[in-house]
Amino acid sequence: MDDHDFLIKINGEIVYSNVAAELRSKLTGRAMKTYLKSKYQWSDEVFTKIDWKSLEAYMKSLSQQIRTNVHKLRYGWQFTRQRKNLFEIHGKEDLELEDESCPLGCGDTDDTHHFLSCSSQPGFIKSNTELWRLDRFLLRYKTPKPLCHMILTGLRSVLCQGNHVVFCGPSEQEEIEFVAYCDQEEIGWKHFLLGNLSLKWKEAMEDHYAAMAAASDDKLPRHLSAKVWTKKLLCHVLHISLTDGKSVMNSTMHSRLILTTVTNENHYLTRSKRPS
Repeated sequence: MDDHDFLIKINGEIVYSNVAAELRSKLTGRAMKTYLKSKYQWSDEVFTKIDWKSLEAYMKSLSQQIRTNVHKLRYGWQFTRQRKNLFEIHGKEDLELEDESCPLGCGDTDDTHHFLSCSSQPGFIKSNTELWRLDRFLLRYKTPKPLCHMILTGLRSVLCQGNHVVFCGPSEQEEIEFVAYCDQEEIGWKHFLLGNLSLKWKEAMEDHYAAMAAASDDKLPRHLSAKVWTKKLLCHVLHISLTDGKSVMNSTMHSRLILTTVTNENHYLTRSKRPS
């Protein structure tokens, strides 16, 4: 190095470019980590099992509008009855607040991310179709069958309210897939649908593609890489969640519009019947 050269290190890592962005990331990262751990009740161990780098890379590839929608999805900023009451509770009696039960009649509370498991929402019957498309993607990208089964089973336990399957243990060939499944159990399958994937899924695919390359005389196609696989997986699962969320939002707002219209009509009819 010349006398006038210098290196910038943050937490022991050399920053080669975009220093401002790296500084901003490090300065806000600790506060965000504390917030997420508190919000989702994750331990430090669970937090480090999430593939944050792949999620960050995927988010950067999105347009501003879609990125905003994904952020609203991930942090539970969509409209719900519970959230509506939270902002309207000041100065109101309990009887004046809106019922927090699901407006679509499933019987559960309409709280954050309720739409992911709501059995009455219009998108619920489409869940199997969405999972079929996800299955097609996994097979097209040469995903090992045990890993496909684990991912689809975990998602069905949320989206289709299916029986939760607990795998008894891995065979020697399935060791890393089983670890990925166990890590995702700790993180939560609902969080899989919000983009919080276990790091082990990507590592399992890295090992799988490396084994495929070693067994082949030809170079693997460019799309058969763990990086591309993870990005495509994030795209699929977040699409499922955004679609379900929009479906519930439209139905909820539509039902509220009908209720408001009927109430106004009844009020008008009542007034018109009064003697002049």
